[in-house]
Amino acid sequence: MIERWPDVRQYVNSYELRGDNGDYTPNEWECLMIEDAIQGCIAAVIEACPPQSTPVKMKILNSDPV
Repeated sequence: MIERWPDVRQYVNSYELRGDNGDYTPNEWECLMIEDAIQGCIAAVIEACPPQSTPVKMKILNSDPV
C-alpha cells in the first residue's frame, strides 16, 4: 500500500507547459480536466496492480532467467 499519496491538485495547480514556442499555464477548467485524468490514471494503475501479498517474479534484462 502506498504510504504517501501524491497531491495531484497541488501538482496540477502549479503545472506549466514549457514548449519551444513559449509557455502555457492551463486555466481553471483545463486544470480540472488534467486533475481528473491523473486521478483516473492513478486509480486504474492501482486497480491493475496485484495485492502486495502476491509474489511477483521479475526478469531483469541481461540476467539469468527467473
